[in-house]
Amino acid sequence: MSCKNLLILGATGNIGQWLVELALERGHQVTALARSKAKLEDRAGLTIVEGDPMNAADLERVMPGHDAVLTALGIRRETQANPWSPVLSPVNLTEVCAINAVNAMQSCGVQRIIAVSAAGVGASKAVSAPEIMNIVATSNVAVSFRDLDKMERVLAQSGLDTLAVRPVTLIGDEASGEARILEFYQATSVVSKRDVAAWMLDAVERPQPFESKDEMIGYS
Repeated sequence: MSCKNLLILGATGNIGQWLVELALERGHQVTALARSKAKLEDRAGLTIVEGDPMNAADLERVMPGHDAVLTALGIRRETQANPWSPVLSPVNLTEVCAINAVNAMQSCGVQRIIAVSAAGVGASKAVSAPEIMNIVATSNVAVSFRDLDKMERVLAQSGLDTLAVRPVTLIGDEASGEARILEFYQATSVVSKRDVAAWMLDAVERPQPFESKDEMIGYS
């Protein structure tokens, strides 16, 4: 594996923090674009740049010199564990950030981007348990899913080497190393945040272009 210069968006979030941690452990050089430097600890191999991925100029400024982009951005709710909790983020957060990232990548010749999406978005809705999709449809999770669906479309239509990683229900941070591509999202399907980050880094290290634009992952 050759070490890469990686730009990580959403580096202060639950999955983003693991992306930074594991990427540095693997020897990659990491740039984290964050709204506040105070939320990240200075470390060898990590460059922290203050900026907002919803601001196209910030992404244009930070993009040059990178080999790939990883984004763990997602809409936040007041209480993340409560599907009905009020939405705090702009309802088009990931779509706008994807547009800005794609434009900056095309300007700078960066070809590969891997983004966190969610099981139940896009075509995976048809292979997701009805009880899960009912919660999505009747709660503020639907706001996130609509945004992620638009984000995926931006990436898929960009002409770049893109992958949307669709994790099933997220649990704690313990790594099992057993995440795999799933054909069905069951009510009992889970995956840890750390294993999602590891999957994304494995993906960025793949030598060949992505055969599929999306992968639904979990343990069962």
